Amino acid sequence: MQLDQATLEDLLMPNFSYSMETLYNFECVLRMVQHFMAIDQATGGASPCSIKDEYYLVEVAPDVNLKLTKFMALAEAVPE
Repeated sequence: MQLDQATLEDLLMPNFSYSMETLYNFECVLRMVQHFMAIDQATGGASPCSIKDEYYLVEVAPDVNLKLTKFMALAEAVPE
């Protein structure tokens, strides 16, 4: 599946790691968005995934275990 075709539910992957730092697998989504944006910039495309990523940020923001630096990293990776 392409990131620009993913739904919010596709991005809200439960975190099944032993550390259980966060409710959702935030690291995986962050890596996917960063990779998608790098390819998008390299090809000169306009990213259609920004609105969906903003909804993702709204959903994961209440997680008390999510570090602010990780949250900000994804917020900065999403185009305005």
